[in-house]
Amino acid sequence: MNEIHKYFLNHHKLNIWLTECPDTVKPQLPTETRWKSQLTCIDTFSKNRSSYMNIVHEHEDDLISRLPGRFRISGSIVMPETFAQLRSIADALDKAQNDSHSVEDLCHIWLTLQQDQ
Repeated sequence: MNEIHKYFLNHHKLNIWLTECPDTVKPQLPTETRWKSQLTCIDTFSKNRSSYMNIVHEHEDDLISRLPGRFRISGSIVMPETFAQLRSIADALDKAQNDSHSVEDLCHIWLTLQQDQ
């Protein structure tokens, strides 16, 4: 997923074609300093997946020699239930990182997360 995002971000033609597709968003890459960046990466990939596939299909002749061998867009996407669980965990991690939280607050965050699952 990260490789696909990077490929579309780093190749001018692909990036232009992506922006011309309706309902696409700018691909987001995860960073080490942000908990939710992995979640955002998955979300933007899910939103752009069909556009990625259409672009590769429509411009296959132009791209075939340039695409890395391991470049695959087919395969399963994250199901909405799984994404909702990931979002709950990311939100809980964000809350837990707050410097002003006590152990009691952290236990409450953890128990709420368990109940939501």
